[in-house]
Amino acid sequence: PAIVSSAALTSPGGNAGSAVAVWADASGRVRDTLPLPRGAYYDVAVSPDGKRLALETTTSTGRVEGTIADVATGLARARPGDSDERNEAFFWPDGRRIVFVAGGRSIAYSVVGPPANDTLMPAGWQVLAVSPDGSIFAATGPADSSGLWLVPRDGRAPRQSLPVRRGPSTFRAAFSPDGRWVVYRSVDGLYVSPVPATGETFKVAPLDATEPLWSPRGDAIYYRTGPRWMTVPISTAGGFHAAEPRLLFSGRFLQISGKSYGVGPDGRFLLLVGPPQETTTRLNVITNFFGELRRLAPPGRGK
Repeated sequence: PAIVSSAALTSPGGNAGSAVAVWADASGRVRDTLPLPRGAYYDVAVSPDGKRLALETTTSTGRVEGTIADVATGLARARPGDSDERNEAFFWPDGRRIVFVAGGRSIAYSVVGPPANDTLMPAGWQVLAVSPDGSIFAATGPADSSGLWLVPRDGRAPRQSLPVRRGPSTFRAAFSPDGRWVVYRSVDGLYVSPVPATGETFKVAPLDATEPLWSPRGDAIYYRTGPRWMTVPISTAGGFHAAEPRLLFSGRFLQISGKSYGVGPDGRFLLLVGPPQETTTRLNVITNFFGELRRLAPPGRGK
């Protein structure tokens, strides 16, 4: 007669959305873990001086909460403007304020010194990036079919429209460290335009590229495509020149619908690492599971 035995299959598990924040080098090798508790983080940003982080998390009730954290100590405090909507915050160029949307307006909130809010633009406008000298915003306006604008902060010069094809998940702008160029996401890839805008554009990455950031020296543009982090070497001597994109690294860093990484002033990457179990290749097989259970806890024990 056939021998029938019972078996159970188990695999290590964990909450794949719960992550720790780490610093990694340009090869993707983790160099340090930040002193922050594990959490369901997303939309991360690094201050220009590398001293503070901005990140968001979702509570058990579904509420979105924004946090400012100290890189050295891990001490964190909530920022205002929390809501049920995701909000991709970023730091002002001096690192002393953070920009986010609250009540339909882009707000600059002081994170150094006494708390203070500064409304940057009228309701309906969203500031996506600020030039290094703080004089120009890359922004989107209410119901603008042309999409992305360069807006002088003092209002003395006219707004300039950038040639963007509107589509899902477009925009995501970032100024170069010298303020002479802006990279942004259009519906069919990443583009770079000069500042002020001349109508000239340069396509630097394909359709699936997202989350563009400049290297601290301005000699490369980084972006993510799925689980791969890419780089585009840039030269601006005698005009703008972009090399072919190449792979920087890939790995089990979390890919989130938002900003899933940042770049510090020393060139290190701020990344989110999920639990090792989410990529496990080990499967434990427990044979004769119920027989072993009966041996350890026979009927009648404990009466």
